[in-house]
Amino acid sequence: MSKVNNEKIDPNEIQIIEYLKLFMKNWYWMALSILICCIIAAIYIMITPKVYERKVQIMIKEDAKRNISEPDEKTILKDINFLFNKTNINNEIELLLSEKTMDDVIAKLHLEKCYKIRSGLKYVELYNETPIEVHFLDVKTIKNQHSLTVTPMSENKVKLDNFKIEHENASNISTSAAYFDTVETPLGKIVISPTIYYKEDFIDKSIHVSRLNADNIAEDIRNNITTTTDHENTIVKLSFQDNNIQKADDILNTIIAIYNENNITYRTQIILNTSNFINERLRVIEKELGLVDQDISSYKSSNMITNIKDASYLFLTESSRLDQQVAELQNQLSVAKFIKEYLINPANSNNLIPSNSGINDSPLERQISEYNSLMLKKGRLLENSSLTSPPIVEMTKTLSTMKQSIIRSVDNLAVVYELQIAGIKDKGKQINQKISNVPEKEMDIISIERRLKIQEDLYLYLLQKREENELAGSFITSNFRIVNSAGGSRSPIYPKSLSIMAIAFVTGLLIPSVYLTFKQLTSSKITSPKDILNYTDIPFLGIIPLAFPRKNKQKDLNLKHINDIILVKNNTSNDINEAFRIVRTNISFMDDQKEDLKVIMLTSFNEKAGKSFVALNLAVSFAITNKKTVLIDMNLRNKILSSYLHSPATGLVNYLDDSYCSLDKILMEKTCHPNLDIIPAGSTSANPVELLSSNRLKELVSTLRHTYDHIIIDTTPFDIVADASIIEKTADMTVFILMENLSEACKLPELENLAAKIKNMTLLLNASRVMSYGLF
Repeated sequence: MSKVNNEKIDPNEIQIIEYLKLFMKNWYWMALSILICCIIAAIYIMITPKVYERKVQIMIKEDAKRNISEPDEKTILKDINFLFNKTNINNEIELLLSEKTMDDVIAKLHLEKCYKIRSGLKYVELYNETPIEVHFLDVKTIKNQHSLTVTPMSENKVKLDNFKIEHENASNISTSAAYFDTVETPLGKIVISPTIYYKEDFIDKSIHVSRLNADNIAEDIRNNITTTTDHENTIVKLSFQDNNIQKADDILNTIIAIYNENNITYRTQIILNTSNFINERLRVIEKELGLVDQDISSYKSSNMITNIKDASYLFLTESSRLDQQVAELQNQLSVAKFIKEYLINPANSNNLIPSNSGINDSPLERQISEYNSLMLKKGRLLENSSLTSPPIVEMTKTLSTMKQSIIRSVDNLAVVYELQIAGIKDKGKQINQKISNVPEKEMDIISIERRLKIQEDLYLYLLQKREENELAGSFITSNFRIVNSAGGSRSPIYPKSLSIMAIAFVTGLLIPSVYLTFKQLTSSKITSPKDILNYTDIPFLGIIPLAFPRKNKQKDLNLKHINDIILVKNNTSNDINEAFRIVRTNISFMDDQKEDLKVIMLTSFNEKAGKSFVALNLAVSFAITNKKTVLIDMNLRNKILSSYLHSPATGLVNYLDDSYCSLDKILMEKTCHPNLDIIPAGSTSANPVELLSSNRLKELVSTLRHTYDHIIIDTTPFDIVADASIIEKTADMTVFILMENLSEACKLPELENLAAKIKNMTLLLNASRVMSYGLF
């Protein structure tokens, strides 16, 4: 006898070939699963709106990363630092995507209204191509979203229905209206007008019109915009995803345009405020200069003075130098006073402070710059808020605190200038004592001219600043440059049809695969010869293929006669015949290796394992080879084999129970084959165990040994009742019948223990499907 595999295999080892065969066997379930998943994926693709990604690249001119040798307007006007503040790329991105910018984009592109039409299984937005336009004249709700359905009925008439307001029940009202008529609806008064895109194709097609909340739209735009920056340069990449290509391009381009407008407006505002401040100071100084000139003319006329004597030239030179220092300090002091007057003037409480007034004090200039930035931010917030909003109130307090700090800084600076001037004047007094011989009238003229010089220096200084301010205004440009305008691939980034179909295919393949694998791993039944050969060393006789469909019971197959059960035929080649020939050969091989194995007992762990079927066909298989064979039905409880013989009244039970009953009376000769005799079970016995334990059974088997070449015994299942254990003592060989998908695999270890107690124990797998796909 040949054994397929004598090595024990680890139960946890994955048998890839077995799984492949299992999958091939259930290919139709896999095909159905793949088909269903692909259909679901196709429906998902058809109902899911396509999403496109559009990109734009801009280069922000950031001071920290600009090439020093770059010939731009900031290099040309490097001294005018009051206009060109340092640019930070992160701050610019925040301004680019600010709420104010988003609100301006929504208002400019009219994104608060959305028009959609059904195309196939999904809705498509009619961005800028809507055939009709809905004008909401007095919408009952502003914050809540609302919608309706407009259906053009003809060239002059439309139908309005499906009125919905967020958080409210839908209205079942349906009305009709002509174009340009004012219609009263649950949403208020509405006017419908056609557009240049109106065509007859839209007649009887429902157009879903929604008026959305601006805050929600702004939030959606910000969520769908992705910004990326490169650490090596100042290029900012903006990408936006939307269902409409043109809408995405328009949003990106409008964001950049509005950002540019706001940036230029901010710079222009600084120019205008600075210009107004300088012009106001020039008008004041012009008046003071006129008064000083008038004083000199009047003094000279009244005192008959035409020129200044140079008798004290050397002393006057030193005095002039000191006077120059005093003039410079007076300059700074005057500017400081001007700024203080400007700050304490209530009319300037909401104006910007001139940021480059000429004071040589960096901390004060930095305070003024911070104050102006916060004031501009407050101005932007006031466009969408009120003076009583918490952020505005908080900013007003902060600005007031900062102004008081600036005033204190100006006062401290004025005190410093006054102390410096006083020190220099003390030195001047010492020099003046040396030139005391200079006429007093001449000294008066010098004093007046000194005042005139101070005013002239201040006047010229402000004139220079005014020219610089005008020149800077002509260089106001955007602080960014568009590298690549809005564009991108016209292929949708989602849904990706090929990827989704591939995932659906894999999913359809995995679902039945996982199920079959799980079922295979969790199954406690014997499903193939491998389950037997891999886990036990007990000799394996072979495989009997499935003879009858399992979905039908034998009683449903009209198996009323023994010939209906016998499938082994002489000169017939099919799976059943070949299987029994192999089993017969393997038994003969064991017979040659060991002592004479005439008595063969068939048993099992389970009922309905096919013992009677195997016993009958195995007996016929031996009989075909001209071996005189007898088949005994020792299953005295169910008597399945005897039922195919119409349950004769006389049989084994009568022989064992009645010492006068002879073998001839119970032996049915040549019932289905000339070389095969059968002993039926006979009448019903109340104590089959006692009968089988009697010496009459041993005598019967001993008698049959001298007459027959093979004695086949059909018994009860092992361990269910004691019958099989008793009969086994008279048998030379025990064949354990294991039925595929019926016998428990967990009981195979028990067979190892039984093999040590039972003589010549072998295994046989019955009703296997394995031969149907060529594994036998």
